[in-house]
Amino acid sequence: MGVKLYKAPDLANDVTNRHNVVISFRENKREDSVLKGFTMRLVLLLAMAAVTSYASDAQVPRVKGEAFITTMHVRGKEIRFTINDTDLEGSPAWFHPESDPPPFAIGEAIRVAKGELGRYVDDPEQWRPCSIDLRTFERRAAWFYVVEWRPRSKGYIGDGVSIPVLMNGTAVHGEIRRDTRLHTGWEHGQ
Repeated sequence: MGVKLYKAPDLANDVTNRHNVVISFRENKREDSVLKGFTMRLVLLLAMAAVTSYASDAQVPRVKGEAFITTMHVRGKEIRFTINDTDLEGSPAWFHPESDPPPFAIGEAIRVAKGELGRYVDDPEQWRPCSIDLRTFERRAAWFYVVEWRPRSKGYIGDGVSIPVLMNGTAVHGEIRRDTRLHTGWEHGQ
């Protein structure tokens, strides 16, 4: 008895079908019962391996090592925000962004980010929100906002301050350093 294994075609990208294996048996009367017993054990072993592989893939994937990092240069400071996958642990999931509202309202995210802005600039009342992005990691349903602030003055040339806000209402604290780039004066609107 011979065994042939064939990979079943993906059925419309259905994840549950990606480990289906079709086993075809071919009769050969010359083989003895020892070979048949070995073949049956092999088939059972392959079936157990397929079930084990499917069971491990059915679990929710835990992505480790993903990070969102943004760095900006504002008025002589380098500000860096980092969000790691583990930072999203306490944040509510947003499974259906195409049909459900976000777990944390946009207006609330702006309010939280405005409260943080004073950590990074001396005159936060002179800054306004200019963009709001929604971000997520590749394999997570936990999203976060990035609220960008720019000064109201028209002569400013440089980066805005982009403050990440998690869906649990927590602003991410940025790391502040002295900006060591070559300064020409243009970064401050001079």
